[in-house]
Amino acid sequence: MRKMTEADVKHIVQLLKKWKRRPLFWSHVQQQISIDLLAGEKSWSRQSLVGNHDINDAWTKAHARFVAPDSAGGSRDHDPEESEVERLQAAFDELKSKYDKLLVRHRQLAYNASMLPGGTKLLLDPLPDNTPSQRRSSGSKGSKRS
Repeated sequence: MRKMTEADVKHIVQLLKKWKRRPLFWSHVQQQISIDLLAGEKSWSRQSLVGNHDINDAWTKAHARFVAPDSAGGSRDHDPEESEVERLQAAFDELKSKYDKLLVRHRQLAYNASMLPGGTKLLLDPLPDNTPSQRRSSGSKGSKRS
């Protein structure tokens, strides 16, 4: 894992300032950092992130944004449409994060497969169809199944 640079710290602070997904967990932040800065590599530990003063301050402020409205005891007006939009946006953000991680993994696997002897052919060949109709047709060509 590489050492955290000042540019990394600034990016993480900005990420925390703009964070909208509820609830706010270090694991979610680490996943986003891994996608944004490290191209799928493992992110820095929670302890490393908390150990940086700027990141810790940004975390505290971001966490307070989510906790403070709820601790008011329901004194503010609650708009159900707004909360539904926030819920859908959070779900979308989570799916996008998962998609980004899968895309990075797919690129890694495609690169690794291309390095194998005949790997490019493996990447271009269609996947085998494992439907019952194919199994019947392949069984009739050669040997009979018992």
